[in-house]
Amino acid sequence: IAAWIARGVAAGDQASRRAPEALLPARKTLMPAPALILAATGAAAMICQVAWTRAFTLLIGSTTYAFTTMLLTFLLGLGAGSLAFDRLRKRVPPSPRILAALLAALCASVLGGLGVFERLHYILVRLYALTFLDAHLIFVIQFALCAAVMLLPALLMGAVLPLTVAA
Repeated sequence: IAAWIARGVAAGDQASRRAPEALLPARKTLMPAPALILAATGAAAMICQVAWTRAFTLLIGSTTYAFTTMLLTFLLGLGAGSLAFDRLRKRVPPSPRILAALLAALCASVLGGLGVFERLHYILVRLYALTFLDAHLIFVIQFALCAAVMLLPALLMGAVLPLTVAA
């Protein structure tokens, strides 16, 4: 159908005799800067996911549980961050400055989480006494500690995509 329209098959229609580019609907293309931002933040998110999974393995002890904890927290953070930005966008119009501040906060939250990883074992040991050796409660505490470390970066990563597209 597109080739038929581009050739101008409809006889007598002046609009069909225009250049083929004029007949096709205008496509909205993604500019190189937003595409680079999305690619860089996507790569950083994948690197963070691998790092979080490995760090959580040291705390939880099982790759399956560590990956599940990371994935659940990351997906919840992405969804909640996108939702929060959508509500914020109605009050404050998106701009490149807000995007830059968001990316700076994202970087600071990821780097700040690195310092917390060293202390997670000590925090877990202190909370271990409160569990009364209940295995389920220990797992809940491990999950909560791991999720607390990565929730803020995941929330901020969730706001990056809609803000980049809107800005």
